[in-house]
Amino acid sequence: MHSEKHDITSVLSMNILMAGETCPPHIGGVETVVENVSATLAALGHKVHIICCHKGVEENRQQYTSNGILYIRCPVGLYGIPRNNDKLKNYLTRILKDVDVLHLHNVHNPFIYFIWKVWQNLYKNQRPRLVITPHYHGTGHTLLAKVLWISWRRVVRAMLRSADCVHAVSEYEKSLLERDFEVNPVIIEHGVREDVLQCKWSPEDYFIYSGRIERYKRLDYVIRLVGKLRVHGLKLRLLIIGRGTYLSKILSLSKKLSIHLEYLDFLPRCEYLERLSKAVAFINLSEHEAYSLTTLEAVSIGVPAIVAEPWGRHFANKGQVLILNFKKDLRYNVKVTSAFLKEVLSSQKQYGVKRLWRPRLWRDVVYDYLVKLYN
Repeated sequence: MHSEKHDITSVLSMNILMAGETCPPHIGGVETVVENVSATLAALGHKVHIICCHKGVEENRQQYTSNGILYIRCPVGLYGIPRNNDKLKNYLTRILKDVDVLHLHNVHNPFIYFIWKVWQNLYKNQRPRLVITPHYHGTGHTLLAKVLWISWRRVVRAMLRSADCVHAVSEYEKSLLERDFEVNPVIIEHGVREDVLQCKWSPEDYFIYSGRIERYKRLDYVIRLVGKLRVHGLKLRLLIIGRGTYLSKILSLSKKLSIHLEYLDFLPRCEYLERLSKAVAFINLSEHEAYSLTTLEAVSIGVPAIVAEPWGRHFANKGQVLILNFKKDLRYNVKVTSAFLKEVLSSQKQYGVKRLWRPRLWRDVVYDYLVKLYN
C-alpha cells in the first residue's frame, strides 16, 4: 500500500498540549483522533500532554502516563464546566509558559473555553502557538443545545479568530467555518492505522454501525430502512457496536419491527476490524458530523458505506459510497439503497474486491500537522 514519504525527523522536537475532550478508556471519534495524533507525535520524540474533561473522575486517576503521554483528567460538571476552575487556571498558567503548541479540540465542548481563557490572559510573549480543530458540524444535537448555540457561537467566533491556525478536517467543515465564523481554515483530513490496510472486505449477511448510540445518530431510521429492505429481497441483520443513552429505545424499536439486531459494547480493536470487514455495508445516517472516522476506516477496507447528506459528500470519491438525502421519503431511500447494495454485491462476486482509493496513514497526516499547523 502506498504511503507518503517524509523526513519527519527533521522537524524540531516540540512540547505540545492537546486539550478539550475525554480520553481513553472513553471511546469516540474525537477521542480516537487525539489518541492517534498524540501517539504518533510521542513516537517521533515530541513531548505530548493531554488535558481533558471527565465526569466522575476518581481523585487518584486524575493524572497518569500511558505510552509516554501525560494525561491530566479534569473533573467537570454540567456542560463541561470544571468543578474547580481555580485549580485548572493555576495549573495551566504554570505549564503553558513551557508549551510550544496549545491544540484545542472540539468547539462543541465548552470545557475548551476555560483553557482558551487562560491562554488569552497570558502576556503575548508567553502564549504558545494556538491551534484549534473545531470538529464543527454547525449546530447542537438537541433542542436545548441548538438554543444554547445562539450565544455560544459568539464565544466560538472569538476563540477561532484569536487562533494562530484553525484546522478543518474536510472541505465540508471548512465551508461551515468560513460561513459561520469568517475564518480561513487549513484542511488536513484524518488518517487510518496500518492495521486497517491488513483487512479485506468479505461480506456476510449484516449491516454494521459503530459509535455513540444517541438520538441524533438516527439509528431509528436505520432500523426502519433495514426493515423495508426485506421487501426488496435483502434480508440482512443489523449489528450495532457502541454505547449511549438511546440504546433502550433502539432495542425496543427493533423488537417491535421484528428486525434481527445484535448489539455489542465497544470491542477490542482486532475484533472490531474483523466484524467491520465482514459487513455488507457500514451505515451512518447522522446528519451532524464533521468527518466520520469510522466511515473512513470502512471505505479504506473496501466496505461499502451508506451515509447522509451533507457531510457524506466528502466520501463520494473514497470507495463504494451511497449518500442518502433525508428530504426524500423513506420509500425512495429504500429503493436507492436496494439498488446500490445489489450492484456492489454483484460486482464483488464477479470481480472480487479492489481498493478504489489510497487512504493516508496517521504518520503522514501528523507530518502535515507539524508543517502546516504547528510551525
